Amino acid sequence: MRVLALLIDWFVAMGLAALLFSQTAQNVGTLGLWLVITALSVGFTGHTIGHFILGMQVQTTDGYAPGFFRGVIRSVLVFLIVPGLIMDQDQRGLQDRAVGTLLVKIR
Repeated sequence: MRVLALLIDWFVAMGLAALLFSQTAQNVGTLGLWLVITALSVGFTGHTIGHFILGMQVQTTDGYAPGFFRGVIRSVLVFLIVPGLIMDQDQRGLQDRAVGTLLVKIR
């Protein structure tokens, strides 16, 4: 489910990059848009478009949306890929452990 949500978010960023950037700048534009969209949406609402579609939400351990600072750090760590591949016994990636969040199923 996490990978599918990531792919949905990536395709949204690709579509926006195709509309906003020239052919040569689309790859970097996609990456930048994905990072900005993910950081803002996770920080303020707790989910990206992919998370929302699949019924998931990033929350603090107290059950709230992470906030801007945690959203940015978490998104940068997901961007680095490796932290998302290393999970603990609770299925929390290093990006979630680092900022005190968890990804939960909300429906």
